Amino acid sequence: MAKQLETEFIGTVCGLTLYRMAGKYYARQKSSLSRKRVLKDPAYKPTMKNAGILGKASPIGAKLYRLIDKEIRKRSMYQKLTGKVMRMLKEGMREKEIFSSLKDQIINKKISFIQSTS
Repeated sequence: MAKQLETEFIGTVCGLTLYRMAGKYYARQKSSLSRKRVLKDPAYKPTMKNAGILGKASPIGAKLYRLIDKEIRKRSMYQKLTGKVMRMLKEGMREKEIFSSLKDQIINKKISFIQSTS
């Protein structure tokens, strides 16, 4: 990724994609990957399967995250919870079972990254 020096342009020109990230402007080579290809190409079937699992895991992770005391919440906790939910879904557990199990662990502070430092 290269920084844009003289312009603050966003878009694609001459095979380069120019974009803004964290207040700075960058350039990269245009990707050959398209939405249509990801959705239709059998090579991306595992990607789409994982996206579906993440679509189920994310709301469960969000509900569990809201059970954590506001004083100790960190974004990384939400990400770890969602990852844990994804693994449990892949193992074949049902959404209600996962929520119940992790809810009990959060309430009893049995998940290591939730334990308070006080």
